[in-house]
Amino acid sequence: MDDSSQDKKEKISNAFLFATPTLIWGFSWTFIKMQEGEVDAMLSVSYRFFIAAAILFLYLFIKKESLRASIKDHIFIFFQGITLFGLNYWLFYLSEYYITSGITAFTFSTIVFMNLFIGSALLRKKLELSLIGTALIGFTGMGIIFLSDFQDFSFENKKLLGLALALVATFSASLGNITSAYNQRRGLKVAVMNAFGMLYGASFIFLLAILRGEPVHIERTGKYIGSLLFLAVFASVIAFGAYVKLIGMIGPERSAYVSFILPIIALGLSSLFEGYSWGWLSLLGILLIFISNLMVRRISSS
Repeated sequence: MDDSSQDKKEKISNAFLFATPTLIWGFSWTFIKMQEGEVDAMLSVSYRFFIAAAILFLYLFIKKESLRASIKDHIFIFFQGITLFGLNYWLFYLSEYYITSGITAFTFSTIVFMNLFIGSALLRKKLELSLIGTALIGFTGMGIIFLSDFQDFSFENKKLLGLALALVATFSASLGNITSAYNQRRGLKVAVMNAFGMLYGASFIFLLAILRGEPVHIERTGKYIGSLLFLAVFASVIAFGAYVKLIGMIGPERSAYVSFILPIIALGLSSLFEGYSWGWLSLLGILLIFISNLMVRRISSS
């Protein structure tokens, strides 16, 4: 196979890996809302990742893949697990008690900048200034889309607390991204480190729920069970599998551009089922986000 064919195949693979978590997580907001009810959110998150981990371990068993990893490997997988599959989810849920989901989504988009700077520092990579420019364009687009959320925002203590929680949650997710890139550099397979990472993350969140005194139970309804299975199988096993693989392929800096597309899909669903209306500012924001993504693709291919 010549170099041009190999490059074309790699671009198609990267595009597929980018599209998979973007589409699935864009639809996930609907299923997460279906989880709201009598079960504490943290318990629902832990159930989700316990199921996902079990599926991955079953897959590895069927494929007869080795689960061997050194103590050092498990330390880094544990850190990836609690930051990417645990702590960030808990903090995001807490933040939405005080701020709107729009501001939460906008805050999460700062992961692009966090991955750029933290990845450069911890992975000892040269900081690409061109990516900062493209990230600013996408970030501006996000700000325009959620401008109405900020018009109602006030710097009261609880609002600031919510914003701080969302920023710490994003920082946690960024550390998880960087750690997954490092783990892959060390030769760990995505399925293996996700299986153990999700198990560690689920255990961490479950323990937090117990310490908070939450009663351990499950809602025996089709809506709850169905949404839980979707989030475990599609949003966790498949989407995180593709996303973490993408991090290994193109780096955490470029992979984080998924955070710009997710709210657009979620708002599209909201316009279909909840009556969300698109204004010209929203369309301008979307245009800037797509320009940003096109630019980062050009930078990646150059």
